Amino acid sequence: MKIITVHGSGLGTSILLQLTAQTALQRLHVDATVEALARVSVHGFLPDADLLLVSPELAGGLARAASIVRPVHDPLDLAEVARQISIGLGQRSPSTRSPLVPV
Repeated sequence: MKIITVHGSGLGTSILLQLTAQTALQRLHVDATVEALARVSVHGFLPDADLLLVSPELAGGLARAASIVRPVHDPLDLAEVARQISIGLGQRSPSTRSPLVPV
């Protein structure tokens, strides 16, 4: 599974969200890769993404281009990021779900 993080405040904040997502995935026992991207480069990576974690102001625009987009208000809030990942995993169609693999 591949997760992309994009935050409207810039690449640095996308990286903070990436690090929080990696910690959340460990706690959820989900095996996934997480990549942080700048807003301007995200469209080229959308076909490979299973889930996008984005700042709320980007969610609407990216929702039309990606299958699962979850907004994150605070990139350092581990509980919020874990909740959005869990919701995103639940939104995946059964045919595209990969089994959850313990870390």
